[in-house]
Amino acid sequence: MADNYLERQQELYKIRKAEWEKAKKYGKKPKHKPSIPPATGNLPEKAEDDFVKKS
Repeated sequence: MADNYLERQQELYKIRKAEWEKAKKYGKKPKHKPSIPPATGNLPEKAEDDFVKKS
């Protein structure tokens, strides 16, 4: 019963370790949030009268 118990445990450990190292190496990269959100048109537009000099 205990003939190859330690050998089997060592093999399982090496398999788990290899899977963990692979996941660590090729895992998902963190997403970067944009610093300035894109304009979506939700801002109120200024009327042209605001930019024209009144004489």
